[in-house]
Amino acid sequence: MSALRTDTSPPVASSERHRRTPLPWPTCRFRENPWRWTINKAQELAISVPFSHVFLLAWITVYFILTQTALLNPLVHALGYHGTTKQWWDTLLSRHYRLLSSRSWTNWRHMFRSGGEAYLGTLAVLFFTFNPYRHEFKHLHAYWQLPSRILLTLLLAIPLFVIIGVPVHELQHWLRTGALAPALSSHPSLAQKLYTDAWTTKLVVFIAVFIGRRPMFGVFEFVMRRFAERRVAAGKPAHAWHTAPYRAMVRTIATEEGVEAVRTRREQRSSIVGRLELASIALVLVLAVYGVYIINHYAHT
Repeated sequence: MSALRTDTSPPVASSERHRRTPLPWPTCRFRENPWRWTINKAQELAISVPFSHVFLLAWITVYFILTQTALLNPLVHALGYHGTTKQWWDTLLSRHYRLLSSRSWTNWRHMFRSGGEAYLGTLAVLFFTFNPYRHEFKHLHAYWQLPSRILLTLLLAIPLFVIIGVPVHELQHWLRTGALAPALSSHPSLAQKLYTDAWTTKLVVFIAVFIGRRPMFGVFEFVMRRFAERRVAAGKPAHAWHTAPYRAMVRTIATEEGVEAVRTRREQRSSIVGRLELASIALVLVLAVYGVYIINHYAHT
């Protein structure tokens, strides 16, 4: 789908050389320029917040369509279940394992929903805070290489949620009924705030993202480079409100490759690629808008 590009990515070096290599401006390490590093991180986080909410809303729509509508009813019926997809999902595994009792499975499926929202939202934040000049990873060169990485990251969330969620779930149960039971019974407001399922979901998501983010490094760099090449080909400079890694990439591409070379390479690519890019962005936005509708309509019915 996409022609191979000249790889101007930072060279993969040994850890010793990697520490000594200066990063392209305006990116920097904390010890090199604490003030600039702080400004960069604050800017990256500020920019990532609205975009992460877009992915959160899009995931709400995907979850709703897959588990609460009749779209997958034929598949559920093919598996031998005679009810609806919603009924199947609401009772999945609840009769087979003690940990997944009917009451516990309710908590687990809500953790997959809210945890999935947080997982994708955190990945969006990591994209905007990702600095490709500070990490060693396998660089991707074509769009067809992206789906496997994205799918791997999403599939990793399931076993990670289960493997991490089980001990955390048991720890929460032990805290409620064991060592902290007297204190919690004396302070019910404290128990309500600190020992509900919300904090366990946050902990599980944090650990899962930390482990599962690695396959996305190449995806982050590829997407960032595509947008940087688009700006260079248009003859536009990076702006101050862009993230520091993105500004550094725009300047690096323009300096090392030149505007004409980038423009020629982009013209050689199929026009279908550009259309798919725009279609993907439009799809995410449509899902996010419908996610707002779901929250405002179904959450209050």
